[in-house]
Amino acid sequence: MYASRDRIKVLIIAGGGVFGQIPIQLLGSLSSHDALNDEVDAFGGTSVGSELCLAIADGQKTIDVFNTFRKDAPVIFKKSWLPHLCGPQFNDKELNAALQRLLPGKYKELEKPVIVPTFDFESWAVKVYDNIDYRDDQDVMAWEVARASSSAPYYLPVFNWFLDGGLIENIPVITTLTALADKAEADFERMDVLALGTGWEKMPKLNLKRINKWWTGLTWLPYLLKMLTRANEMASVFWAKTLVDKGVIGSFKYYNPVEIDGSWDMTDASVLPEVEERTDKFVPQFEEVFNNWLEIK
Repeated sequence: MYASRDRIKVLIIAGGGVFGQIPIQLLGSLSSHDALNDEVDAFGGTSVGSELCLAIADGQKTIDVFNTFRKDAPVIFKKSWLPHLCGPQFNDKELNAALQRLLPGKYKELEKPVIVPTFDFESWAVKVYDNIDYRDDQDVMAWEVARASSSAPYYLPVFNWFLDGGLIENIPVITTLTALADKAEADFERMDVLALGTGWEKMPKLNLKRINKWWTGLTWLPYLLKMLTRANEMASVFWAKTLVDKGVIGSFKYYNPVEIDGSWDMTDASVLPEVEERTDKFVPQFEEVFNNWLEIK
C-alpha cells in the first residue's frame, strides 16, 4: 500500500472521554486543513480517539467532527438522578446512537487505514482492528469498531465482549506502527508520527507515611487508575522516542499541552467550556507543530 511513498504520515489520538475535545478542537482549528485525508496516510486511536480517527478517515471535516462531539457528549454522559450503586455509570444507548450517526458505513469503506486496539474479554487476548487486510475486519461496521474500543468498564457496558483499548495502549503508537508495517508495506524508517494527547493533570504530592497506612483497596483505587493510565501513556512515548533515537522510525512528536483539573471527571461534559477555553490558547502553537510535521521530508 505504501511501498512507493517517500514519507508516511501517521496521526494518533489518545483516549480520554470528554477530554477528546482537546485533540479534535485543535485539529478543527486548522483552517487550511479542512479534511485531513489529503495530508494523513494512516490513523491510530483508542477509545474516544478511535471515534475521532474513524470519522476523519471517513473524509469528514474536522470542524464538523468537533461540532458533533460538543453536541453529543452532554447527552452520552448525562448524569442520572439515581445514585450509582452497581454496574456501569452510564448505559450505552445514547453512545451507540451517536456513533451510528457519526459512522454509518462499514470499516472497509473508510478512505484511509485506521488501527484500533481493544481487549477481548471472552478470550483474554488483545484484539487489534484494522481495515487493511480484507481477511479480517472489513465487514464490521465502523461504529462497532469505535464502540469496542470505548468500553471503559467502570463507565460503560462491555460491548460484544470487548473492553477499552486503553487497557492495551492509550496512545496506540506501537500498536499502530507495527500493524502498518505488517499489513501495509510501510517501512518504519519512513513513518512520521504525530500523537495527540487528551490533556494532562498535575498530580498531588503524597505523604509516604500516610500512604503506608492505607489499608483498603478502595483507598488506592483512584490513584491506581490514574497511575496506570499515565504510566501507559508515558511508556508509549518513551518507546517511540527511543525508536527515533535508534533510527528505527522516521520521526515522532507527542503534543499534549492542555492541563486539566484533578477534580474533573472524564465523563463530566459540564467542564467542556473551560476545556475549550484552555485549548484555544494553544491553537497558534499547534498549527505550527502540525505544519512542521507535514513538512518533514
